[in-house]
Amino acid sequence: MTGYQKNDLEASNDSSYYYGYFDDLTHWELANGKVQNYFYDLHDQLVKAEFFKKDGSKETWVYSYNALGRRIGKGHLKNEEVSDGLEEETRFVWDGRYTYFYTNPDSYEPLAQVRNWTTEEGESSQQTHYFHCDQIDIPREIADKDGNLVWFGDYYNWGKLKSETNVTGVQEYL
Repeated sequence: MTGYQKNDLEASNDSSYYYGYFDDLTHWELANGKVQNYFYDLHDQLVKAEFFKKDGSKETWVYSYNALGRRIGKGHLKNEEVSDGLEEETRFVWDGRYTYFYTNPDSYEPLAQVRNWTTEEGESSQQTHYFHCDQIDIPREIADKDGNLVWFGDYYNWGKLKSETNVTGVQEYL
């Protein structure tokens, strides 16, 4: 790793990183020849991402947000043009369900995740999971309220997730 400016990584493993005025990643040149560009709106929200592949092809994804700033959709542009519509679209629905993450106020360490939702029968339901983190606050295991292991992960030295196992197979926890 080399070079830091305002605590921003500029190069690592033959990849180069470039940042905008508000320290958002705007351009990434990967060691394998791929290039990625990121565009943000005035609220510092990602609105477009361009992915250039070694063969010269390009993929463009656009992102949309509601009035509260929550991401409500992402889509792959057809023929890379906004006027041609979306080839693939994912919508995120905010329907009153919510997830809380409880953290230690003196660190980034997550302590617990509490999910609340309403069942199809109209009943309120809640699920609590507890994080077991290592010395650098990376979640290694997640247990349910009874102490049963529901998820665990294995990481590379710098914190990138190498593999994960979802024991229950029901939900993504992170």
